[in-house]
Amino acid sequence: MKNRLLFIALLFFVCRGINAQSLQPKVIACSGNFATSATCSMTWTLGEVMTDTYSSASNFLTQGFNQPDTDFVTALISVNLEENITVYPNPAINYITVNLHDAPGNHIIHLYNVLGQLIIEENIPAGQQEFRIFIGDFVNGLYLINIINPESSSSSSFKISKTQ
Repeated sequence: MKNRLLFIALLFFVCRGINAQSLQPKVIACSGNFATSATCSMTWTLGEVMTDTYSSASNFLTQGFNQPDTDFVTALISVNLEENITVYPNPAINYITVNLHDAPGNHIIHLYNVLGQLIIEENIPAGQQEFRIFIGDFVNGLYLINIINPESSSSSSFKISKTQ
């Protein structure tokens, strides 16, 4: 009987230290950013669940990581708003070529990993039609290329698969 009670007590203390789950404040999102100005700050991410936010005159409580206001995107009609931009090859091994095909104006190229982390940011001057990005040292997986024309406020997004 003493052995059984000792075994149960030992099992209780051992199992008490074991956790089946742990919550960590990590977000796997496809994109996000943080911006501040003199009067406010804004943080946003894409690809996470929305939770409640409570506020009063002096306090602000946000549950979760980031929440949007009430604007929701329910459909994406066209990812490539500048139809003449192409990115190849896909899948890629060492280089990705971005061909702007005489698209007018300057362009900014952002390359993100699947965690939404910005890996490369390049400014492409007006008149340059082709740009190569070396990805040979990157791990295999999916990457997102976002090409922005700040003058016309248009953008194009492409998913690229990096293989060996």
